[in-house]
Amino acid sequence: MNRCLKSNKDNINEMSVIEKIIRDERALDKDQRDQDYIMNMERQMAALRASQESLNRDYRELQSKKASMLREMKGTREQRIKRLEDSKQSFTSWVANLIQNPEVMKKYGIEMEKMRLAMIKEQERLSAFHKYEDGQVDQPFLTPDTIME
Repeated sequence: MNRCLKSNKDNINEMSVIEKIIRDERALDKDQRDQDYIMNMERQMAALRASQESLNRDYRELQSKKASMLREMKGTREQRIKRLEDSKQSFTSWVANLIQNPEVMKKYGIEMEKMRLAMIKEQERLSAFHKYEDGQVDQPFLTPDTIME
């Protein structure tokens, strides 16, 4: 769809240039006009208009395909909102569930701490110098905190 829109814009720009050329050529005296040149420009303009129609048709087809795909995937705005409204659990009920079940809260806490420790370990590993296959040595993860001389 984006390619169609870009091509459409390019066509419009070309059409405006050709219209200006035709207008300038017709503004000349009859004996100075190049009728073959004007006819050629008008043919090009007709071809651009035909391609414009084709691009518009393609864009409409792609737009309808996208809309049907979103409907099938239940990805339209209304369907996403409906899914949220129909869900049995909201954020506040989830937090209330955590407060009522300390075991679940402890399980989530342990999982989050494992993730934090794994992140720190991976950051240390990626902050160290690494020798690549081409023989170059560098730090894959370079921030002001991890820079080494």
